[in-house]
Amino acid sequence: MASPGFDATFYDLQLRIELSPENLVGTVRVRGVAREAMSSLVLDFDPAMRVEGVLDRNGQPLASSRPDGALSITLASTAMVGDTIDVTVYYEGRPQVTGLGGFVFDTNQSGKPAIWSLSEPYGARTWWPSRDHPGDKADSVDVSIEVPQPLTAASNGVLTHVEEVIGGYRRFHFEHRYPIATYLVSVAVAEYDVDTQLYRRPPALAQDLGELELPLVHYSFAGNGAFEGSHPQYGFQYITDIFPVLEHWFGPYPFARELYGHAQFTFGGAMEHQTLSSMTTNYQGTMAHELAHQWFGDSVSPGSWRDLWLNEGFATLGELIYWQATEFPDVHDQIFDIYYRRALQAEGTLVLQDTTDVLDMFAHSRVYAKGWMVLRMLRGIVGESVFREILKAYAADPRYQYGTARTEDFAALAETISGQSLGYFFAQWVTEGDGYPFYSARWGKRPNGASWDVEVTLEQTGNARTFQMPIWIEVQTAAGARQFLVFNQLDVETYIFTVQDEPSGIIVDPDRWILRAEDVVVTHMDASPELPSSGKLSLYPVPAIGRITVESTWGQPVAADLVDGLGRTISTRLLPPGKTDWTLNGLAPGLYGIRTAQGVTHTFILSGQ
Repeated sequence: MASPGFDATFYDLQLRIELSPENLVGTVRVRGVAREAMSSLVLDFDPAMRVEGVLDRNGQPLASSRPDGALSITLASTAMVGDTIDVTVYYEGRPQVTGLGGFVFDTNQSGKPAIWSLSEPYGARTWWPSRDHPGDKADSVDVSIEVPQPLTAASNGVLTHVEEVIGGYRRFHFEHRYPIATYLVSVAVAEYDVDTQLYRRPPALAQDLGELELPLVHYSFAGNGAFEGSHPQYGFQYITDIFPVLEHWFGPYPFARELYGHAQFTFGGAMEHQTLSSMTTNYQGTMAHELAHQWFGDSVSPGSWRDLWLNEGFATLGELIYWQATEFPDVHDQIFDIYYRRALQAEGTLVLQDTTDVLDMFAHSRVYAKGWMVLRMLRGIVGESVFREILKAYAADPRYQYGTARTEDFAALAETISGQSLGYFFAQWVTEGDGYPFYSARWGKRPNGASWDVEVTLEQTGNARTFQMPIWIEVQTAAGARQFLVFNQLDVETYIFTVQDEPSGIIVDPDRWILRAEDVVVTHMDASPELPSSGKLSLYPVPAIGRITVESTWGQPVAADLVDGLGRTISTRLLPPGKTDWTLNGLAPGLYGIRTAQGVTHTFILSGQ
């Protein structure tokens, strides 16, 4: 409903919270720039809130009306492109609870008042007038909150001063000088214990990112000990353990000129309000999730709610990354299992088709768990170091940092940095496809001189589509296991691997790099069937250095492709009967294969020496 041609640049919220009766009195200054000629300004604002008046920048009254779900303000004169629009709205009322909350008057477990906001995705309009869209960020925001004593107020950014106000109130004034989306503007009010810390960036990180001493402020319900915690996995104080892990993966904390902290509320979950996450729990996993949002969700916000997975999938990744780096490895494995199974329950495409049902939008199985698994699969495709480079580049890209991004922006950046074509991946997992693959495998073995050939036929069954994915296959022998990476893109595909010791079994995707049906049926054949021809190929030496010799026992020329570890064709030739040397000059060390026209891939390792 809000004017699409208006670009908000600054909000100044002056709020007074009254408890008896419960009431919110607000004055909001809205400043922005016209991107098209405008004779009126329409803001998102719930009709339950009563507008007392609207003034222009000169203090002159402006006419207004209340179309459904909005506030329409008639400007004193038509604003032309590039003109500044500056109005102040006076209002009051009791906000209606909506979506995940909006603005809530509540009590905590001690029976004391707890007043808070949670505006994601459409709740800001229930308690203050704005252009309530994640794609329109104001350059900065001021929030001033008057509360009856002994309550304390918390909000985004830096607390600049507290002053006594007549009538037994205190006014808390906050300034935040970073771009911010409306849904991230926060109010948290209660009787709080306030604890402070300082995060000093560790020397190893400081060498790459520069030195940092960041103030940390924690607002805990009075007397409940949330800062100290009652268990090694609980306590706001442990945020200093989480920071270096996430900075290692994501780059420098994006709001380093100000601070970070937590404020307790009674929602039952948590919310990544910019610089001050609202928390019900002091559990380290939740703290890691909300801190990760400061990079992904707050600094880089979704250009549309359809791209919500860019928030929640990345923050869930932050949880798993943190647990993997801590002294609680069992926690990581337990959380991994839980989220993996939830991801299998996801319905619909990861990019949301319907953004009207708030509870469906935030289904944990989809935007959280499957969103995380998509990033894990990407990590498996491009490799650990490149994946971390992608995350850091995405967070720091000037096109997106302190702005917004869409799924196609992240996909394009991942392609650029990895040097891989990833269109197939994002189409089947994010933008177009749903579900997941069901794999089954048949395998057999046969001697090959002093070595053993292992033939594996991988089949996708019960799928509405054929998934294209790199997949690890582990061959087990008495001397240990060896893993081979192949690119699977057909319903039925056969691969041949060579190992030194007699194989005893195989495992498909042993480390769950793919979101797939958990049970992979593996069938052992007493003797491998003959290749779909009267001959076979042998490759040597393995590992290869500079070239690979391909020996064919077919009685006629056979078409074959040299492919990389992702199944991409590098070159093609006809292999005559007998031996053929295939030159590998210019190729990077890694896994390659010779794929015949019959669909059988013989893999080999190219050494760099």
